[in-house]
Amino acid sequence: MSFHDATLNGLGDRCIGMPLTERQAIRIILAGIRRDPMALLPYGDDAAAIPLGSGAAVLKVDMLVRATDAPRGMTLRQVAMKAVTSTVSDLAAKGVRPMGFLISLALPRGITSSQVRELALGLDEAAGLYGAYILGGDVNEGPDLIIDCAALAWADPGRLTPRNGARPGDIIATTGPYGNPPAALRLVQEQLMVELPEPVVEGLKRTLYEPRAHLEEGVALAGIASASIDSSDGLAWSLHEIARMSRVKAVLTEIPISPEAIQFAEKTGIDPLNLALYGGEEYNLIATINPARWAEALDRVEAAGGTLHKIGYIAEGRGVYLEEQGEVRMIEPRGWEHLRSR
Repeated sequence: MSFHDATLNGLGDRCIGMPLTERQAIRIILAGIRRDPMALLPYGDDAAAIPLGSGAAVLKVDMLVRATDAPRGMTLRQVAMKAVTSTVSDLAAKGVRPMGFLISLALPRGITSSQVRELALGLDEAAGLYGAYILGGDVNEGPDLIIDCAALAWADPGRLTPRNGARPGDIIATTGPYGNPPAALRLVQEQLMVELPEPVVEGLKRTLYEPRAHLEEGVALAGIASASIDSSDGLAWSLHEIARMSRVKAVLTEIPISPEAIQFAEKTGIDPLNLALYGGEEYNLIATINPARWAEALDRVEAAGGTLHKIGYIAEGRGVYLEEQGEVRMIEPRGWEHLRSR
């Protein structure tokens, strides 16, 4: 998760001696640092950008800690690939391609040469998927496996897609269906015994163990989308971030839920809407688009080999809501968060 733009609002005094959540810690950090007036993206966005010559350098760093970020059963190759994919997904939300990666590794004592080789192969394989290379990095010892992935990209400043650009009347769209990764997470973490066809189970696990960033779609939407965000913290939380930073209201009219997630929900009695809204571990992009450019956005994304689903609209106001069968209900700002008790 990036540094989210917020102020303390007395949080520091109230939290003395109390456990902090990730977002509370970020607010405290933001209150204690100076802000670069030349920054081209708001603090709290998916990445940072600063002027560089006639363009902009786009910077992104993302940390993976095996104990909290790698689900049960994930191989070291898959862990390494996820670290790169998470970083690329945030760049995709800004409409830019990675030029290269720097990787810092904290390795636990006792790790073997074959395990390090597996990590290296996973890092290189993922970098290659997104057209870039591992350029270097650092290695240290730690109590757990930690992969800190830093990416560099270059962009035309006028084509960067921020989180805070959504405007009333914009269409809300996403690049894929929801529900598979959180359903798979429930399967493997809770070791649920669910009678599902083997291809369905394997498909669910694949989305969790080998996620892919929607890089081509993000680049296709550069210069068209008014706002964009990666949805890895969950659909609901990501929409709240766009609404909060853009000072608008987001209204959902349709939520694309994958057929596999619906089958899983039917077998377990879990609400499929909860899986789709609050699950997390999804790497879809959520974008807002002026209706006058919707046809162009569709054409560009389809030409890039992707899909674009219309799921709602932006209105004046605040918050996130779901319109369903003539009724409107508020969507809570919940999603994946480190340091939160579960």
